[in-house]
Amino acid sequence: MQTFQWTRPRKKAAVLLAEGKRTETAICATIGIHITTLCRWKQHPDFQAEIKANLAAFREAELGRGIADRAKRIELYNNLTDKLLQVIEERAERMGDKEAGTSTGLVVRTVRVSGSGSNAIEIIEYSVDNATIKELRALAEQAAKDLGQWKDTREITGKDGGPVEVKTITVEVPPTE
Repeated sequence: MQTFQWTRPRKKAAVLLAEGKRTETAICATIGIHITTLCRWKQHPDFQAEIKANLAAFREAELGRGIADRAKRIELYNNLTDKLLQVIEERAERMGDKEAGTSTGLVVRTVRVSGSGSNAIEIIEYSVDNATIKELRALAEQAAKDLGQWKDTREITGKDGGPVEVKTITVEVPPTE
């Protein structure tokens, strides 16, 4: 097979194909070639290798953006944590000391209606906002994992959850001269 002669349109075609945002017809229109020319280029191993190299470069660049970037993820976790803590703080200010625990902001007030018509009564319930607490803990855990500060521990057990059986083997080694 002949050496592939690189020109500006050929390079651009390889980039646009790797980018994957346009149809082949649109790529041909952009660089001013016929579709059969592009098909012929795509058959050449050098052109295929260039597309793969461009695709790898695009993927590598994406890893450094947005949530794929560890620092940006940590920033997101921090922002979400701050906002959840702000909700808790504002809730504490709004609810005050009306009921036990409401000044913490971790207690939510729920109003239910029981019955109907003239027999309807409002029932006010206060409960710990476990969903928000769970989310705060999950954010802290994920941040710790992303920063390498989290260690998963597991207990090793033997058969049926019992103790692990340990056997000691003694080997006598003759002295060397």
